[in-house]
Amino acid sequence: MKIFKTAMLVVVLLLVPAYALAANLGYMRISLIEGDVQIKTPDAGDWGYASINTPLAEGDQVWAAQGARVELQLNSGTYIRLNENSALQILSMDSDSSQFYLLQGNAYFYYDSPRGSVIQVDTPDASTRAFDRAIFRIDMSDRFQYSDVAVYKGYVETENEVGYTRINAGQMVSLGQNTNGEVALMGSSDNWETWNKATRKTSWM
Repeated sequence: MKIFKTAMLVVVLLLVPAYALAANLGYMRISLIEGDVQIKTPDAGDWGYASINTPLAEGDQVWAAQGARVELQLNSGTYIRLNENSALQILSMDSDSSQFYLLQGNAYFYYDSPRGSVIQVDTPDASTRAFDRAIFRIDMSDRFQYSDVAVYKGYVETENEVGYTRINAGQMVSLGQNTNGEVALMGSSDNWETWNKATRKTSWM
């Protein structure tokens, strides 16, 4: 009996670091991967293959290659998804705010954080902020150098050199570096939107 108790104690002690690691993955982790997804950290200085539960920190970059998709999860419950040929850099993360830079491609955001928090997503053309629960996407156009911002739930505010624009649910706008496009109704769904809706988290239904 004594041997059994000792063995159980050893097992518990071995499991504690594993649980501690799971609880301290940082503010963000990779929660879904399809295809070739890579990350680049400031320390490594080069790209390496990502895996589920890989912790992410400030300064890290995530790249979804051709045919790939990836989901990033913040501890707050917020999810960020990248479509193929998309790259995102983590600029800052703390308990009540986070900031990212979409270098290229398509990103889908499920923002779910306490009131008073903010998420900001920068592109070469503009900055987009959500201050309350919202679902939105940002698509960068390589050909025309525009950022399209569309909102499915809640609202966001965009800012560039021209000024501010509020975008409500069901609306979208195309922003250039020196152009603040008119707010319009969203068009029909594309494959990227359909995939996100099909894999939407239960709490967002």
